[in-house]
Amino acid sequence: MSPAHPAPAGDTGTGLAPPCALGALWAVRHGQSTANRAFALAERSGSTASPVPGRDRDVPLSPLGREPR
Repeated sequence: MSPAHPAPAGDTGTGLAPPCALGALWAVRHGQSTANRAFALAERSGSTASPVPGRDRDVPLSPLGREPR
């Protein structure tokens, strides 16, 4: 680190971040919804209209979105 860019507090000079109090980290994959599919089809056709009304969380998953991975 240079004087213009001092090292963050706790930096040991290795470039590694110091340990933190993070107890867990969850990664969640979002399944394809029928809205995702409708928007992709609308984009391919050049449509500018919203193909699915309502909130995204209220839209059901597509068959691909329901497949276990």
